[in-house]
Amino acid sequence: MNSKSNCHHRGKLIFTSLAAATLGLIIISPDMAKADTLVDSAAKKQVAQSSSLPASNNNQTAASTDSAANNNQASTTSEAAASNETQPSTSPSSEAQDANEPPAAGAEAKGITPRSVLTASWGGINVTFDTDSGIATIPGGTITDPDSIIFLFEEYRSMKTIKITGPLKIIGNASYLFYGLINLTEIEGLDKVDTAEVTDMTYMFSNCHSLANIDVSNFDTSKVTSMYFMFGANNVLTNLDVSNFDTSKVTSMKDMFRWCPSLRTLNISSFQMAQVTDKSEMLNSLPNLSTLVLGPNNYIQGTGLDTTGTWLNVGNGTVDKPQGNKSWTSSQLMDNYSGSRDQDTYVRLGEAVTVHYRDEAGATLAPDQILSGRIGESYSSEPQDIAGYVLKTTPENAKGTYTDKVQEVTYVYTKNAPVNPGGTAGRQPIVGGSVTVHYQDETGKQLAPDQILTGNVGEGYLTQEVALAGYKLTQRPANATGFYTANPQSVTYIYTKNVTGQAAVRRTVFHNSYLYDQNGGRKTGKYLMGKTIWTYGTRVIQGKKYYDLGQDSYVKATNVSGVKRKLRRNSYIYSKTAKKLRRLQRKALKKGQKVRTYGAAVKIHRKLYYIVGKNQYVKKSNF
Repeated sequence: MNSKSNCHHRGKLIFTSLAAATLGLIIISPDMAKADTLVDSAAKKQVAQSSSLPASNNNQTAASTDSAANNNQASTTSEAAASNETQPSTSPSSEAQDANEPPAAGAEAKGITPRSVLTASWGGINVTFDTDSGIATIPGGTITDPDSIIFLFEEYRSMKTIKITGPLKIIGNASYLFYGLINLTEIEGLDKVDTAEVTDMTYMFSNCHSLANIDVSNFDTSKVTSMYFMFGANNVLTNLDVSNFDTSKVTSMKDMFRWCPSLRTLNISSFQMAQVTDKSEMLNSLPNLSTLVLGPNNYIQGTGLDTTGTWLNVGNGTVDKPQGNKSWTSSQLMDNYSGSRDQDTYVRLGEAVTVHYRDEAGATLAPDQILSGRIGESYSSEPQDIAGYVLKTTPENAKGTYTDKVQEVTYVYTKNAPVNPGGTAGRQPIVGGSVTVHYQDETGKQLAPDQILTGNVGEGYLTQEVALAGYKLTQRPANATGFYTANPQSVTYIYTKNVTGQAAVRRTVFHNSYLYDQNGGRKTGKYLMGKTIWTYGTRVIQGKKYYDLGQDSYVKATNVSGVKRKLRRNSYIYSKTAKKLRRLQRKALKKGQKVRTYGAAVKIHRKLYYIVGKNQYVKKSNF
């Protein structure tokens, strides 16, 4: 096929993708439909500028049967399948079909099994796609300026999973790589992708409307110059870790995260943005973003942040209970933020939830309660004991989630029937079963005396936690409030031991860390390098120092705070991308210098290295 026809074919494919994506988004959300409309326009412009799109692969898609019974394996090009040109005809009397031709019409009726496994050459890498399971497999290899995956198979709309099974090195332009795979739900093996030589990530993961998680935590982006619309228009994307990105050469971050309505947390604290020339709408249309981590080299003015509500920095508090002093709207955050002064984690506070206590006529019986919290965080309201009244109805929204809109919760009470002077009640109350409140630890041991509550059937009861020295409440029981019934009821508060007098300290794990119990036995679970944890003091277990995480969970302190070691010779620092080590600086560390190392040495390429920082290694033999 000549280059002009080839270009037309590529344009036809991308426009078909956009049309289908836009139709799906109109059903889902008007805002997302608008997103695709603009993306469509931008993509058409890209198609017109052929240098902006990946070069078409000359080795077109081939379909191969996976039925052992079919001895005549057939192959066809996706270009032939898409072409309107008339194919050579065969004689009706012919009993044998050319093995290089696609099955003739009606072949299935004659007993020929349709082929479900397709194969395409992708820059010399054979990619397979099982159209029945929706799984595409990339075996690994090296590829330069790769085509978009949608150009490999006309059936790309049925692609649900991509599996990268071996080390995959990409060189040059990786724009549009996974673009437009609207039904893709999973990409396995992104940690096997080496992007150290990639220069362009424009539209790389955009318009993948069913993809909830994109694991790019190991990507080396040190040579990338464009991240334009890299993750844009992914309406179910919830998990995205870009905290390791090196953006020192990036000049375009335009629309980078735009139209990701499910994204709740974003950490761009590592981003260097001084050299960025276009960051317009980078943070636009993120209605559920509630946590934004900003760093010293972030310049967010003009990024289009338009979420409603108020942003508050964490300060000395936590994400759940921020204690900062910077309270800004999105517009103010963009205008006021200075990296050297304001770097912090910012949480977006939801609008207040007002709890009313009223009688059937709407009169106020008790002061309103105002609940506040972070957008997306759960709230729980409670009824009150009001003398002379009994709770009539519990509102459906007694529990819910903070949003960017004001909410009201109304408890309605009815007045108890009066007792007349003759001693006969207008409505005779029925004594209900007692409510026994227990206070126990996680093993069932009693920590405080039980409390017995009594009342009449239909009346509301309200239990309270008690303060216990050295313990903290794990969670409030679901039946902490309720109604007396004819039968006895139990309410149990469960407490766990707390580290007395120890304030919570936020720390970073620099070496993969297992969890241990108070006796030094390994527990299920571990924290990976780079994760943040809360610690409550230290404890020595079997002669080693551990950080206390609460609830009988500990991590080795050396994996978190490290130990200082003295260098015996000048040493290089290395970083790891996929399975490749590269030198960061020349003679960065001098002989005799003390360097903090974290955890035990790790083996890389049959040599031992100490971890000295986030993705930084020094040879163990140098100490």
